[in-house]
Amino acid sequence: MLESSIVIRAGLWILLVLNGWYEGSFLHRIFQGIGKGISRALEGSKLIHGILNLDYYLKNTITYKLIRGIFRLINTIIVWIRDRLSRVIYGSALFQTLDAVGKLSSGLSILGLSFLGFGFGLLVILVITKRIQGMIGLVFILLGTISFLLSENARGKLKSSLLIRCVEFFGTVCLKDEEAESWKQ
Repeated sequence: MLESSIVIRAGLWILLVLNGWYEGSFLHRIFQGIGKGISRALEGSKLIHGILNLDYYLKNTITYKLIRGIFRLINTIIVWIRDRLSRVIYGSALFQTLDAVGKLSSGLSILGLSFLGFGFGLLVILVITKRIQGMIGLVFILLGTISFLLSENARGKLKSSLLIRCVEFFGTVCLKDEEAESWKQ
């Protein structure tokens, strides 16, 4: 897809032209000469050889072996604990609930239902205390409804609802029936 773009092809053509100019330039020859000189000078260097083989030298030290042994012991203990706890955790109802919440659709559904409950609670407080601040409950009810409807399994829940089926039935009855209108003529 990118290869078919005119802008990408023009940019690549410009880069190829500039690269061709650079490879034939005096500046390129200077950089190439400096690079070759440095690589020849460092080729037999014991410092470069030591840096490249640093892991070989470190593995033979007592400090490395001691630290590696401590970390192996810690890792073995952690793996043992993880194996024991994973059997307990994965079978628990709490983990299965948290796993279900972790999925976006059920998360949206749970968030929507929580907002709906909180919004209705605020509206009840509004009715009891007769304060206008309880109108914030309508915002939570709206947010809860939207997030519940965005959840994946909301359509199935709504289709099974008796109230929604009644609304759909009366909606279809009340709609203008064009076929019946054509019979009158």
